[in-house]
Amino acid sequence: MRHHVRFCRIKKHVLQDLCRSLVRDERVVMTFATAKWLQKFGDRMITLGKEGGMANETKLSNWLMDRKLTMKVIEQLSRRYQDRQDGYTRMFKIPNRETDQAKMAILEYVNNPFPPLPHPSVRKPPSQIPKPPSRFKLHSPEVPPEGTPV
Repeated sequence: MRHHVRFCRIKKHVLQDLCRSLVRDERVVMTFATAKWLQKFGDRMITLGKEGGMANETKLSNWLMDRKLTMKVIEQLSRRYQDRQDGYTRMFKIPNRETDQAKMAILEYVNNPFPPLPHPSVRKPPSQIPKPPSRFKLHSPEVPPEGTPV
């Protein structure tokens, strides 16, 4: 069962990287399944920061592996959510990814300093949709002018 351990390590590192991105940027775009997976860890980090203590600070530091991000969770984010019991993150569904039609979502911390997201159901009018570059046009087969031998 050695191969199972290897994949667990890879998943752990991916999760740590996503947690660092969420704390640093406070808003992350990812697939819907990954966002659901990361949401509980994002909430748990805020809970550890709110509880305080050296042990929780060590857990955060070991998980985030960055002193600045650890201090951001303890000093900024935990103070922002001092009156809130739980539910520090929220998830928005956005349109599917173009390449493989994967369900996409935005995971963000509640009450972040960024402007609110537009509602995903609001569509741009056809005049504002960008046109594809000319190199992607479908060319019709050239028809020789009349009177020329084929």
